[in-house]
Amino acid sequence: MNQVVVAVENLSLSSCWSCHTPFDGVHLFCPACHIIQPTAKLSPFSRYGLIATYDIDLKALEKTYLKVQQILHPDKFVSRTDREKLYSSQQTMEMNMAYEILKDDVKRAEALLQEEGVNFEEKTIHDPHVLMMSMEDREALDEATETGPLEVDAKKRYKDTVVDLKKVFEEKDLEKTIQKTLELKYLGKFLNDIKDKKRKLRENVTANS
Repeated sequence: MNQVVVAVENLSLSSCWSCHTPFDGVHLFCPACHIIQPTAKLSPFSRYGLIATYDIDLKALEKTYLKVQQILHPDKFVSRTDREKLYSSQQTMEMNMAYEILKDDVKRAEALLQEEGVNFEEKTIHDPHVLMMSMEDREALDEATETGPLEVDAKKRYKDTVVDLKKVFEEKDLEKTIQKTLELKYLGKFLNDIKDKKRKLRENVTANS
């Protein structure tokens, strides 16, 4: 039976709920009897067996995610006990939530910073350049009759900010990392606002045609 070891929090022993075999780390399945295990309290990174760092291999993450989806597919548990069905459902939910966080540039950064005790509800952008940029962005979007150039520019700035964020995480500068995360979050929202404006412009063209 295929096994995926998706997390190793530490070297403390866990025990299988079915056969009671002790094993190191945290597994989806017991290494001895191959029975699905209950979920453990893990960070999104640990759930996928990753070091807690911002710069992760997203393609490798996706491959692991798809493999886990196959292994935890409901069809694999049709003839299993209710308890195993419950655990598989819970594991699927936890793995899905962790994947959604890890694949997202902003949510991944927030998850790392929250482990450092950062509360983003209390944080605001205070970089004058970014604040001015946001005001100019809003004015340009309000006046735009075509969103193409705005979208191209915003996507470039978003990609550049991801690169900057990787650097400040490596430098372990907490305040710079918080500010870059907030900037990236703003740019993500701005890109969504551009999409909304594009949709409204198309609707206006359709209505007037």
